[in-house]
Amino acid sequence: LTSAGFLIRLQGVGTFIAPPRPQSTLIEINNIAAEIVERGNRHRSEVLVLETIMPTKELALSFEFPKRVSIYHSVVVNFENDLPVQLEERFVNPSLIPDYDKQDFSKTATYDYLMQKTPVTEVEHIISAIPADAETARHLGIDVGACCLFLHRRTWTGAVVATISKLTYAGSRYSLGSRYSPSKSS
Repeated sequence: LTSAGFLIRLQGVGTFIAPPRPQSTLIEINNIAAEIVERGNRHRSEVLVLETIMPTKELALSFEFPKRVSIYHSVVVNFENDLPVQLEERFVNPSLIPDYDKQDFSKTATYDYLMQKTPVTEVEHIISAIPADAETARHLGIDVGACCLFLHRRTWTGAVVATISKLTYAGSRYSLGSRYSPSKSS
């Protein structure tokens, strides 16, 4: 039960039931700030990077651009009660979401701004487990090599890629899951 995360052992003190790990759904695009507040906790974010960049060739291809054009780039750490829970890196299509680089994302969640600016008509999620590199470990307050949940997301507005997001969660503090009724096959 300890290795599964249900119990916490403190040497010389005892064994205790572990607090439940917050869970986000896989099917929907959720606002991490709202999720944290709904759990009765305090959210804050720290903006590490907010800039306009020229994308790599690979990133430009992911946006399906016919030619390389500059895009917005942000890196934000989201905290729950002062504990870092998510490292959020976003690449944003400025033709759909203007002035992204002029926002104060320490006061407004990136999710809120993006949802106000353009409707999401399609979403792609790819989830994997990755070891924390030195930078991720530093921002999430975990050990280098610790297991992280990594969610790679692309969103579209119509036929145009709106955002590419790389969301990294400390694996010991977060889980992703969903429950739904599958459609009946014909």
